[in-house]
Formats: sequence, C-alpha cells, structure tokens
Amino acid sequence: MGFKALLITQFLEAFNDNALKVVVIFVAMDYFAQQGLGTLFVSLAGAVFILPFLLFSTYAGYLADRFSKKKIIVAAKIAELFILLAGLAVFIKIHMGGMLVVLFFMGMHSAFLSPSKYAILPEILKEDALSEGNGQLQMGTYAAIILGQACGGYLLQIFKMEIFKVYFVFIGIAVAGILTSLLISPVPPSGSRRKVEWNFMKEVVQNTRYIRANRTIFLSIVGLVYFAFLGGLFQPNILLYARTMMGVDHLLSSLLLVSVSLGIGIGGLMAGRFSDQKIELGLVPLGAVGLSLFSILLGFHYQSYYNVCLTLFLLGLSSGFYLVPLNTLVQYESPTDQRGRIIATNNFFSFAAILAASLSIYVFGEVLKVNPANTFTALGALTIAGTVYICRLLPYSLVRLSVWLLTHTIYRIRVRDRHYVPEKGGALLVSNHVSFVDAVLLVVSVPRPIRFVISREVYHTSIFRPLFKLGRAIPINRTDSPKEIVRALNTAKEALKAGELVCIFPEGELTRTGNILKFHAGVEHITKGVDCPVIPVHLDRIWGSIFSWERGKFLYKWPKIIPYPVTVSFGPPMPAASTAFEIRSRVMELGAEAFQYRLEDKMTLPESFWREARKHPRKFCMADSSGKKLDYGLALASAVAIAHKLRGKFDQEKSVGVMIPPSVGGALVNIAISILNKVPVNVNYTASREAVASIVRQCAMQYVITSRAFIGKMGISLPCTMMFIEDIIPSLCRYDKFKAFFSSFIFPRGFSHRLVFGPKSYREHEKLATVMFTSGSTGDPKGVMLTHGNITSNLEGLYQVFNIQEEDIMLGILPFFHSFGFTATLWFPLISGIGAVYHVNPLDAKVIGKLIQEHKATILMTTPTFLGSYIRRCEPEQFKSLRMVTVGAEKLKDTLAEEFKAKFGIEPMEGYGCTELSPVVSINLPDHGKDGSVQKAGKRGTIGMPLPGIAVKVLDQNTLQPLGPNQNGLLLVKGPNVMKGYLNWPDKTSEAIQEGWYRTGDIARMDEDGFITITDRLSRFSKIGGEMVPHIKIEETIHKALNFSEQIAVVTSIPDEKKGEKLAVLYTKDIDVLELINGLKKEGLPNLWIPEADLFLKIEVLPLLGSGKLDLGTIKRKAQEAFGNK
Repeated sequence: MGFKALLITQFLEAFNDNALKVVVIFVAMDYFAQQGLGTLFVSLAGAVFILPFLLFSTYAGYLADRFSKKKIIVAAKIAELFILLAGLAVFIKIHMGGMLVVLFFMGMHSAFLSPSKYAILPEILKEDALSEGNGQLQMGTYAAIILGQACGGYLLQIFKMEIFKVYFVFIGIAVAGILTSLLISPVPPSGSRRKVEWNFMKEVVQNTRYIRANRTIFLSIVGLVYFAFLGGLFQPNILLYARTMMGVDHLLSSLLLVSVSLGIGIGGLMAGRFSDQKIELGLVPLGAVGLSLFSILLGFHYQSYYNVCLTLFLLGLSSGFYLVPLNTLVQYESPTDQRGRIIATNNFFSFAAILAASLSIYVFGEVLKVNPANTFTALGALTIAGTVYICRLLPYSLVRLSVWLLTHTIYRIRVRDRHYVPEKGGALLVSNHVSFVDAVLLVVSVPRPIRFVISREVYHTSIFRPLFKLGRAIPINRTDSPKEIVRALNTAKEALKAGELVCIFPEGELTRTGNILKFHAGVEHITKGVDCPVIPVHLDRIWGSIFSWERGKFLYKWPKIIPYPVTVSFGPPMPAASTAFEIRSRVMELGAEAFQYRLEDKMTLPESFWREARKHPRKFCMADSSGKKLDYGLALASAVAIAHKLRGKFDQEKSVGVMIPPSVGGALVNIAISILNKVPVNVNYTASREAVASIVRQCAMQYVITSRAFIGKMGISLPCTMMFIEDIIPSLCRYDKFKAFFSSFIFPRGFSHRLVFGPKSYREHEKLATVMFTSGSTGDPKGVMLTHGNITSNLEGLYQVFNIQEEDIMLGILPFFHSFGFTATLWFPLISGIGAVYHVNPLDAKVIGKLIQEHKATILMTTPTFLGSYIRRCEPEQFKSLRMVTVGAEKLKDTLAEEFKAKFGIEPMEGYGCTELSPVVSINLPDHGKDGSVQKAGKRGTIGMPLPGIAVKVLDQNTLQPLGPNQNGLLLVKGPNVMKGYLNWPDKTSEAIQEGWYRTGDIARMDEDGFITITDRLSRFSKIGGEMVPHIKIEETIHKALNFSEQIAVVTSIPDEKKGEKLAVLYTKDIDVLELINGLKKEGLPNLWIPEADLFLKIEVLPLLGSGKLDLGTIKRKAQEAFGNK
C-alpha cells in the first residue's frame, strides 16, 4: 500500500504542476498574441518554474538525508495547498506577473519534494523490484503529465477561459495529495550527520566532487542531465511547432504533448518489465538511438497531424527506455545516507539544463530565426554524437539487450534466486549444458557481463558469436591438447582474480541423453587458489527446445511451443574448494526444485489423456490379450461414458476401489474414476484377507469395481459393495455412447473440457491421483498418497530420457496395484500418446511373446524374475520389435542380463524406485555415441542415473553428512515425485520425509559419473519377486504361533537366483519347524512370507549390539554361511 500511495501522490503532484503550467502558458499566449511576446513569456514561465530547483535542490537533498523522507513528502504537499490558496487572488484578477510568482513557489515545493520521492524508492521496494518500481513511477508521472497537459487546455475551454474556476480544481487535487501522502510507508531517517551548507553553490561543487569519485553515478547523471536539456527544449518547441508549423488549436496542441508523454510513460513501464528484476543498461543506447531518429523525423513530416502524433509517441517511448535504467542506477549505486544529496545534485544540473533549454528555445526562435521543425532536426543530429558515445561505452549491454529481445520472443524465461549472483567481485557460475543457447540464456538472466568458458562448437554459432566476442569468451574443446586446455582454464582463473564473473559448463559437451553428465575436474582447476564463491546454476526445460538434442538432432525440427518455457535457477554460493562431484549434486538439487514449475503448464492425468485423445483420435491406444483393441478416440469416449454412468453413485465417496488385473477394462475404469475427480485405489488381489480389509477400512471405501469372473477365479470376498465391470459395460446404451462421443470430440475444447470434467477449479496437481498400499514395518498395509503432481513429474522425467517415438507401443504386464504398473504402464502411454498392450499374468511367457510379436511392442517393463521365464519360453523373433527392456523391483543379475541379451539381442536396463517416489528414481539407458566419443547412459550393476527433476544424495549413517563419490551411505531422494505422505499416518510421514528429502532405507553409493549402486537395505524387509516382505511381522507371527513372549527367533534373508532374496530364520529354543510352518499358515501369512523348512537354523544366542539391539549384520552373515549354497 505504501508504494501505491507514493504513486498516487506523485501522480497528483505532477498533474497539478503541469496542468497549472499549461493553463498559464495558454493564457499568456492569448494575452500577448498581439504584442508578439508569446514566445518570450513561454520561456519565462518555464524558467520561473525551474529556478527553485537551482536554488533549493541542495537544501532539499540535505533534508532527505537528515530526516524521514515520508515526513518531507507530507510537508511538501501541505505547502502546496497553502501556495495555491495564497495565489487565488492572482488568478481571479488574471495578473500575469502574479501567475509567475505562483509558478515559482509551485516549483519550489516540487524542488523540496523531488529528492525524497525518488530516494525513498530503494527503502520501500526490494532490490529486484527497483527497476519496475521506477518504471511504474515514471508511467504514473507521465500519465499525470498527459492528463495535466490535456486537461489544461480542456479546462480552459469548458470554463470558457474563466481561469479562477480552473484554479479551484487545482486546490482540490492538492487536498487529495495530502491525504494520499499520509499513506506512504513510514521510513526512518537515513542517518546522515553532515551539516547543512547554506551556500548552495558551494554545496553543489562539493557534491559534484563526491559524485565524480563514482564513475557509474557520474556518467548516469551526465546522461540524465543531457536528457533534461532535450526535454526542456522539446516541450515548449512542441507547442510552438503545433501553432506555427501545423496551425492547430490549444486542444490539438495539448494532444501532441499527450502523445509524447504517453510514450514516455509506456516506455518507462516497458523498461521496468524488460529489466526483469535487474538494471538493464542495454535499454540506454536503444533509447538514445530512438531519440536521435525520431527527433530528425519531426523536422520533415509536420504536414500530417497523425504522423506527428505517432513520431512523438515513439520519441517518448525511446525516452522511457533511456530514463528508467539511469534513474534506477543512480538510486541503487548511491549510499543510503547520501542518496538525497546525490539526487538533489542531479536535480540541480538537470534543471540548469532545462533553464538553458528555455533560453535556447528563445535564441533559436527569436534570435537565430530557426523554425521549430529545424530545431528538432538539429537536436536529433546533436543526439547522434551522444548515442555513438553511449554505444561505445555500453556495447556489451546493447548486444545483450538485443539478445534479450530475441530470446524472450522465443522463450518464456523464469529466473529463480538471481540474488545469489554477487553484484561485484569474482565468482564462478557452474551450469549444466543442454543446448546451444545455454550461455545466451545466462547472459539475459544476469545483469553483470559473463565471461564464458565454452565449447568451440557453441562459440562459433554465427548468431551469438558477436556476444561471445564482446564478452571475451574463452573457447575450449575436449579434443584440445592438455596444454591448450590448461591455458584456457588458467585464463578463466585470472579473470576470477580480476573480479570478473566467469561461467563454465563442466560437462564439457552438450548432453545427448537428457541427463546431466559427469562434471569434469576443470572447474576445480579454475578455483584452486582463488578466493571466490562458486554459484551452482541449473537450466531446466531446455531439453525439448529446437537447440537441444531432443528428437535426435539439433535445430532442424519444429518448436513444440512459442514462447518455450525455461527456468534458470541459481543456488546459494559454495566454497571455492568445492569438488566437481559436490557442485554437480547441488546443480541436480536445483533441478529437482525447479521441476515443480513444469507442472504449471501441465494438466492432471485424465485431462492430459483427454488432450492426447483429441489430438489424434484414430491412433492406436490400448489392447489386451482378450482381443479388445481401442484407438484413442474410442478409449476416451468409453472412459467418459463409464464416468457418466457412474456419476451420482460416488457423490459422497473420496476413494473408489479397483480390483481388475492389467487389461483394457482395468485401464478404462481407472481413467473413468479419475475423470470423476475421485481417487482410484487399486487393491492388491494377492494380499491376505486382513490386508485387503485394512485397505478398505483405511480408505473408507464403500465400493470396489471388479470383475465377476476374476473374483470367482481368485476366490476373493470384499468387505464392501462390489460393482462388476461385466454389468457396467453392457448397461451403456447408444445415448450414453453418443453423449460421451459428442462431449469428448464434437464440441470446442473449452466446452468439451467442462462437459467431461466439470469446472476447471476442481482440478489441481496437489489433489490425490491414487493411494498405493505397501507393507509397513509391522506388515500392516501402509497407504502412500500420490498426487497428480507426483505422478506427472515422474512421467515427465521418464519422457525426457526415454526418447519416445510416435510408433512406440508398451507391453503392460505389471498389476495396477503396483506403483510401477500404475505410473509407467497405465498413465505413461496415455499421456505420451503411445499405445499399450496388457496381459493379466506376467509369468504367462508364451502369451506375452505372442502379444509382443503381434502388436510390435517396442518397450517392455518388467522384473528380473519374469525375464528368466521369457528366456526359457519365448523365441528371439517374438522380441525382435523391442528397442527397450527396463527391469526393476529387484536386483538384475549379470548372468541373467547376459543370457537375455544373448538370446534376444537387447540388453535389459535396470532401474530403481519405490512406491513413495511415484515410483521411478533412476534408470539405465543405452549409451549415445557420436564422433568417436560416447556419452554414458548406462552401467551394468548400477541402477542408473536419477531421472531429470530428481536429486539424490548419500549420507554417512552416523553423522548424516554428505559423502563423496563411491562411498556407501544412506540414500535420500528429493523432487516433486516425493509422495504427499502416508494415509492417516502423519508421524510416519514426518519420519520418512525431512526437509523435502525422502529416506529410502537403502544403502547405496554414487560414482563420479552419477550412477547409483544399491549395496544393502537398511530397513528390515526382503524384496522377493518384487514384493516387499516385512521381517518384523513374520517374527511376531512366529512368536505368536509358538506362544513365546520373549524373542527367541529372528528373520533375515539370503540371496536367491530366482526371486532376488529368500527368507531364513535363526532361533535359540527347540521347536518343531514343520509344525511351526503349519501354524504360520493357520495365522494367515501369505505363502511368500513363510520361510522354507530347510532355512531354519538353531543358534545358542541371538547376537546383540552394545546398545542391546539385534546385531543384524552378524545374523545375516551366519545365515549366509549356513545356507549359502541352498
């Protein structure tokens, strides 16, 4: 509110000053028309108004530095009212000399107000809002000038030249100004203790010496003073130009002033926006060019009133570009306790220039007999010399602005935390490298000149080479000799020592995989022995632009969208001694933080499917082994029809259960529930009866949609109402299908969206997309809440690295109650515009082989356990169409990978994830080779590199401090894919997620290339056949069956070739193992949770740590020693 009050106060003040001055000038021109003294009085009136700025500016600057600036503004506004009241008699009697006295005192009040109103800006605005604030203030000022100058002539006409009536309007505005000034943000005194100098000329000399010590402020003020001289000539010359050259009346003359003032106001506002939260000096030479060009044009086409209006508007627009950066720079560079003094000195010289201009207008017109048109031409020619000097002074800024305009035409750039880049002194920017325009995007995001260490491939890009040459970029290439590389790095080091801002892309080449590559040690060489901060930088969403390698080529492809959204993120400064590995980790974390902004342009999951289906309705969408096959149009219409049929049945429900295996019907039901803005919960049909009942209870589900045939075959009963897909589909009549089709495709996009989904406000990325249930530490199902944003961000990362092609078809064999099945095989194909083929049983190898061959599937997502079955039962020609095989859920053995590759000619790629992470964290991909070099995207034995938008770190188990490369520790994950939390378990959520980082419970290490290797599991689970089996729950059941209250048995695991792991039990009492196994079955444990009879081992005592806790490491080792060969 405080800044808005200042804007309004300044608006009213500028309106009164200019309207009053125009009224006096018009009255005088008519009054002295016959004597021919009009030009003299116009000059005299201008001089009288600005004389106070010469006499009193230094005192005003002293007051602004000594006292609260708000109090000075209020006092000046009160003084304005008294001045107008005192001069009322003068305007009633139309006393021309008295009017000049009133103008003098109005100028005096403005002179005392000026330093405070500008010096207060940095105190009530944040640094990054200063340029835009100046632009708004200038816009408001010149809007007031426009209205004041227009209303001056207009008020005289409507009041029929009765000037005293006009005067009462000015008094009323002065009262309003007092009221608004009271609302300005209060600010304390600046703290200046200097004494007042009563000799204002001596003060001016002292201030000038002080200003000259700061070259930036001095040159800025020189530029502002020159503009003041031009403005002092332009305003009266426009009026003379209108009357003598164009022959127009008072009103049309005022409109010419309106044109130039409107241009200045809009130019100032645009300059504030173009400055993009910084001081954009490139606008100054651009504005100077406009001032020269449009001044000269005014000398040649005064015959057309409309052409003159347009030229004056463009002249004003150029003036706005010129003024805002210079004013902002003066305010920003001035010390707080000296700011009023500096602005006052600027005012003194500016108004001295205006006074000189007022005298010049008389000399040009009356002495030299130069007409107003030729005066404009002469001013334009004079400005050319200044423009050349400015362009030589700021060549980098001018080229940088040109690049800014170009990039902001193509890109929509969001800059995060630019304040981390120091304003002065040496600093090293370290950024990921995605495209040819990375350096350019950084140039337009940082106000300081940047010296790039950049690849020759990018340096020689013709369109940007002038910028790199002006910025003295340091070209380098990975094929250079060691001496050449060291020489380039040493040049960068010297630049840092000299206080320059340097940027390096330590990957050394553009990524062709979509992932961040290894950061090379050159960055460490540059900072060694240099005391400067390292600023990590992340460029997000560049992958996908025409300048990236996305779609397998640079440049020669159609842009996906214009302007293309880009996020540039700057991180907190890191020490100069930071390693390349540490910097890379921080850059990845910035990427994870920035990834959330991608969601702003994304729809929720069902909306994204709706959009894809409308784009290509005839494209293949889904099929299953039962023979059902749908294109996108039919799939959307079917899902919408089912949703409409179910609408009303679930009005009070938040969650709706689904118990259907992977199939077309299962996919459609999930889509339909999502369309209804309900949460589909896919129930694990292999879970125990108690677990299913717990899921239903936790979600408060009243309905589960399932298949009658499937339920009958599995022998499952549910503690809620079951709705059968066999009843829902046949109940759809022709009207239902017709309505769904029209709603989806016939109506325009906006209307269709409302018919299908309802009001847009109901759809948010923070709303739940599903609840996936996983075993907790006690074996009770734990509901993982995943939002649309969680899953969409995970799919976005997958899409970036998978290099999806239009003809891709995915084989979906993982159940939808599995997070990977729900995310990757259900929603990923639907929102990526590719096809999917489903089958209910992932172990049915023969059917799966036929489906791949029949549908020419290209992507297979499965687990290592299932691969063994395919090796034994499928033929090579059946898998011939596959281009990518991704496995997860358990460790991929080297022998299995080799065997699969030997038979089918494609290597399975291991990935990693967990339900809480939506679920994919990392994945191996095929390497990319070009020009004899290879970009690593996969390493056998690892779980790959994190997806884009996901950050990982490895912490020491004891100190929780980050570890370096190849050191084992706790694996933590951060990104927008991290779950919302556990359903109804806030305490478990806070344990699992701390400061945005999810604790996976796994022990891992990361190498220097960014590949992760899982080395152990911290939590007491075994991953058997892709399912998490809780040891503690089994132990509790064992003790319950044996009726022991004390712990006499412990569950651990040993490696298993087929399922990854198998359970083993160590115990200390005599027990009947077979009887115990029967007891576990009676207790209802799933067969997968029951250890085999020959994997029970009796020991003397359970190993304990000094803390009294079980020594799980020793227990595991004993089991491996006893059962290693079984």
